[in-house]
Amino acid sequence: MKIYTDIFNDDIYKMKKVLSSYGDGKNSFDIFYTLYKDPDGYALSKNGLRSRDGVECTVDAIISINRIFFHEGFNENFIESFSLCREFPLIFFPKEYGGINATRFSKLGDRIDYTIFDLKQYFEGNPCKLGSAYIRPKTQKWLESFNKDFGELIRWFKVDGIFVDNNNCVYDLEKNDGSIITNHKETYEKKWSDNYYKNVKEKVIECRR
Repeated sequence: MKIYTDIFNDDIYKMKKVLSSYGDGKNSFDIFYTLYKDPDGYALSKNGLRSRDGVECTVDAIISINRIFFHEGFNENFIESFSLCREFPLIFFPKEYGGINATRFSKLGDRIDYTIFDLKQYFEGNPCKLGSAYIRPKTQKWLESFNKDFGELIRWFKVDGIFVDNNNCVYDLEKNDGSIITNHKETYEKKWSDNYYKNVKEKVIECRR
């Protein structure tokens, strides 16, 4: 049985092998992509997936390999960024079809800051964008386990003081100047700015310390 770290290390090996055999650039990335396995769906240990209140959860890749490639190309920087961002699993959501992992891309452009803000909205009884995911049976049970305590969710994620301030207000990572999110945007672009990518990457690295 292979676990998260096995798949992660296999991917690193494949990256290095492709780079040494074919060089860097898009053609090499396309070759690697055919070999790539996403580690996020794999168990963290032989004991299985992380769970809460009996609900199994899988890792959510805050930064996908496609985004790393778009912003950094396929080269040694790609390997370094993949290692920094994906070696240690960070955010977990319930393993469920139509759940948060999938809908946050289509509804929020994959932005983790607005995803966390949306969860805060849900706990506070305000309108939210991911409502279709929140009513899924497993996701609903998972959410109910926090007893509408957003702070408990943040502590479970282990991102307190990093993605949120001391009052559990969510940082706007596009600005990354201490500004907090107070409202949803009208629309969300699927394409990230270089600035947002850089800021999210820095936050993920900060979570490792």
